[in-house]
Amino acid sequence: MTTPDTGGKPVTMKGLYSWGDGVVMETVTPAKDLQMEEMVEDGAVTMRVAKDAY
Repeated sequence: MTTPDTGGKPVTMKGLYSWGDGVVMETVTPAKDLQMEEMVEDGAVTMRVAKDAY
């Protein structure tokens, strides 16, 4: 994945994804890759999406 916030630099996400009954996912990404290292204490950003909630 790439984002404008990372200047188009690829970002690696590890986690689980399901498209069976709406999108459900949980990913963990190094905060440094998202330029968010000052926002977290453990160096990782966990994102969860469950159908229409983020």
